[in-house]
Amino acid sequence: MKALGGSISEREGSRVKIELKGEQWRCHRPHPGKEAKRYQVEEARELLERVGVMP
Repeated sequence: MKALGGSISEREGSRVKIELKGEQWRCHRPHPGKEAKRYQVEEARELLERVGVMP
């Protein structure tokens, strides 16, 4: 996200806010493991599609 010009803000607890080209996505950092859940990957993909990075 940062390489695309976005910003990542650490919020309270495990919350994270990602802003990219005027769009926002809020999620929780995966814990206790480091693997993102399927729905989180799908939401990240939807963000990239909304801003025109992915077809």
